[in-house]
Amino acid sequence: MFGNYSRLSGGLTFEALRTFTGMPVEFHLIGHFQDQYPESKIWDMIVHHDSRNHLISGGINKAVHGLAAGHAYSILGAV
Repeated sequence: MFGNYSRLSGGLTFEALRTFTGMPVEFHLIGHFQDQYPESKIWDMIVHHDSRNHLISGGINKAVHGLAAGHAYSILGAV
């Protein structure tokens, strides 16, 4: 893929999940449409997909709570 590992740069997590698994993905631009995604809706989506053992990832646009902006994070479950 892309010739070698060092040529992989950037991209979005959903693209990687779709490429690696071949499965359909859902992608939500929550940071760009915040009015459409109250915290309760985001939590409901995480719980829904976690209960079905789907892969879940997320990221942030601004560093907060020790998390770096622009990085992908795995969401391991809803607790």
